[in-house]
Amino acid sequence: MSLVLTLVSLTSAMIALLFSVWAALERKRLKNHILKLESREESLSLILEDAGQMVDEMNRFSDYIVTQLDLKNKELWDSIKKFEEKMQKYSLNIKDLNSELDRINNKIECSSLLANKVYNNSKSRKVIPMNRRYSEALELAKNGMDVTEIAKKLNMGKGEIQLVLGLNQII
Repeated sequence: MSLVLTLVSLTSAMIALLFSVWAALERKRLKNHILKLESREESLSLILEDAGQMVDEMNRFSDYIVTQLDLKNKELWDSIKKFEEKMQKYSLNIKDLNSELDRINNKIECSSLLANKVYNNSKSRKVIPMNRRYSEALELAKNGMDVTEIAKKLNMGKGEIQLVLGLNQII
């Protein structure tokens, strides 16, 4: 029986030793697992810190963009206001110009009526006959020659040529 007791005690010691080895291995495995988790936790904490910095930077940038948009919007409204003021000013100028144009058209109509009366009255007057040199001066003027060239070509004075052309309304 002592052998059985020794054997039982030896078996118990072996079981205890095996259990101790297993427990040590399990502790080591758990310790490695905890180290990995701590490393990952540290890595995730750095990532979260970087993400927080990025969010802060994005918030500052979006604030800058909103501020710039507000400034540009204000500039745009100021430009629109100036444009509308100019358009109103030009509208008034156009009205004034149209009024002036109507006044000028009325004067032209009056002048045209007066010219027609003068023309009709001049038809009833005696016509002054033109000599050949005056007719030639008129032809040269119609062909584009100036007063000096015509005077030289016809051996006449510039004043006489101007008078002939003026009477025939070519100058």
